[in-house]
Amino acid sequence: MTADLTLVTFGAGVPPSPDATPDRIGNKAHGLVQLVAAGLPVPPGFVLGTDGCQAFFRHGGLLPQELERRIDEGIAFLERATGLTFGGTRKPLLLSVRSGAAVSMPGMMETILNRATLPID
Repeated sequence: MTADLTLVTFGAGVPPSPDATPDRIGNKAHGLVQLVAAGLPVPPGFVLGTDGCQAFFRHGGLLPQELERRIDEGIAFLERATGLTFGGTRKPLLLSVRSGAAVSMPGMMETILNRATLPID
């Protein structure tokens, strides 16, 4: 079994986690967590730690069960925080997905923006 992978939630009155360091969650997410800590209004969100990416590669590019569980936990947090449902047909929860790392390498990672639950043809 994979060790418990990092999942950091933020916004919706959740205090910043001690796991929310740039090395663990990347610079973009760390910046959002710092905004929350400063008391600025930030929409609720979650970030999977860089250990999630490492687990993905260790499993040959397949999604490990532990990583899938952590994604489900993050989505459940967003559903509770927003009152919306991921995959819902009326006012669905929409996600914006960003890649991140402790060290930025422009052009090295593909970023998927505004990921909805509908197929893209």
